[in-house]
Amino acid sequence: MVARLVALLAFAACAREQAAPSAGTGSATNTRREDYVGPEACGECHAEQYAAWANSLHRVMNARTSEPGAVIGDFATTLEYAGGRATFAREGGGYVMTLAKAGRRVRYRVTRTIGRRGLQEYVGIADGSGDEVRLPFGWWPRGGGWFPQPYFDPWLGDETGFDAYAEVTEPWAERCP
Repeated sequence: MVARLVALLAFAACAREQAAPSAGTGSATNTRREDYVGPEACGECHAEQYAAWANSLHRVMNARTSEPGAVIGDFATTLEYAGGRATFAREGGGYVMTLAKAGRRVRYRVTRTIGRRGLQEYVGIADGSGDEVRLPFGWWPRGGGWFPQPYFDPWLGDETGFDAYAEVTEPWAERCP
């Protein structure tokens, strides 16, 4: 069992998009993108471990929104929440999340997903910014749609002063679940 876990983690490290942050995300790395051979190359010698990883949720845990089938949320809807409005839309072949309340408005270009089956959260870049941040609404299939983070992140209850409409500035990996 331990050997299988180590193998799965090794394949996750080989994954091209999971392994190293892309340029311009504000994340520091000492690894160059071209140093990663990708999971398929690892699978050439480690077929059994590759198959286990490829059929696991780890393969889709963190995907670029440009990957076919990566996004499961309904990006053709609007949600009224806490006196504000969250709009989820397709735009120019991509995905956007626009949050507006009391004259404030922030628009995020959605760049990647976190999770898949039980909950899918999103990472994006606010207009005028270059840093990827974890967005305050997630698609929760079991809950029946879009929900703000306090619904699925218990540490973000009402006592934290969570504001779904405030611009997120903390890099996404700092808030990674």
